[in-house]
Amino acid sequence: MYDISRRATFTHATEWLEELRDAADTNISIILVGNKCDLGEDKREVPVEEARAWAEGNGIKAFVETSAMTGEGVEEAFVDCAREIYKNIKSGVYDLNDKSHGIKTNTAKTSLSMDEQTKVRGGCC
Repeated sequence: MYDISRRATFTHATEWLEELRDAADTNISIILVGNKCDLGEDKREVPVEEARAWAEGNGIKAFVETSAMTGEGVEEAFVDCAREIYKNIKSGVYDLNDKSHGIKTNTAKTSLSMDEQTKVRGGCC
């Protein structure tokens, strides 16, 4: 996460990403989040296009801008990350018996897909 109104926080994202990749599982789901999108374009120091290109160039599949103040984009950030994790589970990237992934499975049986469950609950959680 970086502050769209402070370029220095975006510049540090490269260092933070390296540290994360050094410490975490190689299959970790990563999302780049630009916060404070509510401030307006006159306060912006990091253009959306630049951040999106940085994310793509660094192999990050999801990018979203959010506002912690208004809540804009926050649910989208969580849903994007959850979808990536779910995709990895379905494709066998994660061994669900290996607790080191940090994924706990629900023991309740359901025949609904993730998208159907999201609609029933009215959100991601």
